[in-house]
Amino acid sequence: LARAGVPLLALYAPLQNERLGHLMDRARRQLGCDLLARDASPRPILKHLADGGSLGLLVDLKVDDGIEVLFFGQPMRTSTTPARMAARFDCDLVPVSTERLGPAHYRVTVHAPLPAPPPGDEEAQLRFRMRAMNAAMETFIRAHPDEWLATNRRWPKAVYAAPAR
Repeated sequence: LARAGVPLLALYAPLQNERLGHLMDRARRQLGCDLLARDASPRPILKHLADGGSLGLLVDLKVDDGIEVLFFGQPMRTSTTPARMAARFDCDLVPVSTERLGPAHYRVTVHAPLPAPPPGDEEAQLRFRMRAMNAAMETFIRAHPDEWLATNRRWPKAVYAAPAR
């Protein structure tokens, strides 16, 4: 997206393994966008969005805080950051998916913006936006489940032990 001229700031999670972290940092720099560790100060994010930039986030991650939103029919703690930023800066939430075409070849698809929430209180609007985002992620994952990289447990252990329906 950055190579296509989209002013993009991508948030990333620093790795605990220092050697692997250096390799990932080098790979991330090749993306051509601005990068910010997710635990850094939010000021660069706010300035970037105020200047009309776009923010890239992974949204299929379980978080310890956030709100519970259904993901594949199970409640999962979901970050409200995308919804809060969209509300604060009056901007769209635009899902982006990638599809592996072959070794080191990917197709990046920028999808239509998610629908804006109906008028209501802030909490209801956050839930509406994050339900829509999770539904979009479910669609992408169902289309190519073999390409979903799940690096940590998304749901409580009991969900995994439940019998398949």
